Amino acid sequence: MSRVDEINRLARALHGSDMAATTYTFRSLAEHVDEVRGLWDGKNEHWKAETMDILIHALTLLRRGGVEEKEYEVLMNERLARFKEKISAANAKNRE
Repeated sequence: MSRVDEINRLARALHGSDMAATTYTFRSLAEHVDEVRGLWDGKNEHWKAETMDILIHALTLLRRGGVEEKEYEVLMNERLARFKEKISAANAKNRE
């Protein structure tokens, strides 16, 4: 069992169901985003740890949604390419 699967198993046991664990995960993600912003603005290095918590929450959602871990890298590369495309287009538009 992978570490992400173990986290999902523990979360399901804690919250009683995948649905309840997912509700918690989304709430926690929102809280972590706000926390990271405050830490970043305050130049507190703890922002790094809290950002990793966001990544862990995202990975648990992917697994809970049926995405296999072997798909993570493919999805990441697709999204990185899309980010690059969108930022490049925005930069080109700004130069007009």
